[in-house]
Amino acid sequence: MNDGQGSGRSPGKSFFRKLFPDSVIARLKRKFVLINMLIVTLMLAAIFIFVYQMTSTNLKEQSRRLLRIGQEGQPMGPGGEFGPGLPMDGEAPENRPQGSETPDEPAENLEAPEDHSQDAGISDRVRELDVQLPYLHVRVDSSGSILLSEGNLELDEDDLTALIAETSSREKSEGTLKDRNLRYSRQESPIGTDITFVDISAESETLQNLLRTFLIIGAAALVGFLFISIFLARWAIRPVEEAWKEQRQFVSDASHELKTPLTVILSNAEMLKNPSFTPEEKSQFTDNILTESRSMKTLTENLLSLARSDNDTAKDTFERLNLSELAEDAALPFDAVFFEKSLMLETACEPYIFVHASKRQLRECVGILLDNALKYSDPNTTVRLSVEKRQNHAILSVSDIGPEIPAETLKNLFKRFYRATDAREADGSYGLGLSILESYITKAGGKAFASSSGGTNTFGFRLPLA
Repeated sequence: MNDGQGSGRSPGKSFFRKLFPDSVIARLKRKFVLINMLIVTLMLAAIFIFVYQMTSTNLKEQSRRLLRIGQEGQPMGPGGEFGPGLPMDGEAPENRPQGSETPDEPAENLEAPEDHSQDAGISDRVRELDVQLPYLHVRVDSSGSILLSEGNLELDEDDLTALIAETSSREKSEGTLKDRNLRYSRQESPIGTDITFVDISAESETLQNLLRTFLIIGAAALVGFLFISIFLARWAIRPVEEAWKEQRQFVSDASHELKTPLTVILSNAEMLKNPSFTPEEKSQFTDNILTESRSMKTLTENLLSLARSDNDTAKDTFERLNLSELAEDAALPFDAVFFEKSLMLETACEPYIFVHASKRQLRECVGILLDNALKYSDPNTTVRLSVEKRQNHAILSVSDIGPEIPAETLKNLFKRFYRATDAREADGSYGLGLSILESYITKAGGKAFASSSGGTNTFGFRLPLA
């Protein structure tokens, strides 16, 4: 039943929690998605604002071009200017009004003046402009009477009178009547006031539709980019997530490996304090402590080697080395050990194969490969160490005869603390040797490899030739 108390989580947070369960990696993914969405939002907003402003500017420019024609098309007034009832240049004398006769032309030859209200028309210039906007050009005298009216914008007399009064009362000679969707321009002249009105209803509707379209497209784009960002976050963070899991597994495995020898040491130390045990038994307890202590020392050294190899700031001296000589020198101490275990060690190294790497690390890598073959080779078989040149790489490999390794196991052999069986090996192997080798070789620009076929197991690495 519902106790009436809310969960305290918003739907958005619950959505993200389901996608990314709370953890360090999940928080990293959420930051990745949020940063990506912020960038996309800013880019879309910038594009939309730019397009909106350009469209608005172009639409306004069309109406303003009509207004400019209205201003430029007004007639000239007295003093050499044209005005109503005055002839324009090139007019026939018979069209001149009475009282305008010249000394060369008697007044009785003049007829009554004609209506020149259409001389100031701008329709021809509007047609040349090719702007399909409703407009109205009017001229009023000082008393407010309309002297001229031209255009395709239909307004009744009351509305036109109200518009003329409203525009005449404004200080600015050009502006917008938003409540009427009109843009106006007022021009004063000695013969009256010219006012041009342009209908901007289509302009306003276009901008509103554009804004509505932007909002729909923007919302759809953001939703689409959200899911793309979630996918990209998972893809981009996957290497970090795997490294994080490996680190946690590494700490868990290291703790487990240290726990066993520590338990043995503590148990034997407790028994040493018991006076009921004989000196021979106490000597055995001491030997057990020493054995486990050496095992812990080996494990600690391996862990330090891994830490050094993973540390990018660790400085190793890389130099040009003769891999052939180095491999043969590193194999010499193993001859006696192989002989004791009824094994033969054979070397086949092509001379003068040079690589660029750390001498200490390469010797350790050769030792890891030979020690691995020593532990897992069948008795009375031969282990072969070879160094050869293939194209632009030097190949060092150690082959031995032993149980065939499954393909799935081969994929995991270079993982830290990995062993084919879960039980701890009696020979003290911790599954770190091949991991250390891979780390060293990778830093040197090479690649470690392992293969198993027909009872022959081969482990090795390749490095670019120096």
